Amino acid sequence: MSNGDQRYHAYQLLRELDMLTSSIMNQVAYGRVGGPLWEEALLLQQQAFLDWLTYADTLIFSVDQVSSLDASKDRGVESQE
Repeated sequence: MSNGDQRYHAYQLLRELDMLTSSIMNQVAYGRVGGPLWEEALLLQQQAFLDWLTYADTLIFSVDQVSSLDASKDRGVESQE
């Protein structure tokens, strides 16, 4: 996935999470907590959050891989000096 595609995917996930979180907060503010509509909204928000975390984990893995490669390069440069 290209960097632009990654950013767009992150944007989509974040936008969905933001929308669903705002909806939950709005329902709390207006006292609409409980019942089947609340449960459905809560499940949707929780799934969006899990989707975001899953995506974030892929970015962390990529950063770890890059850091590992950079460390290998650094060791190679040090041994040449």
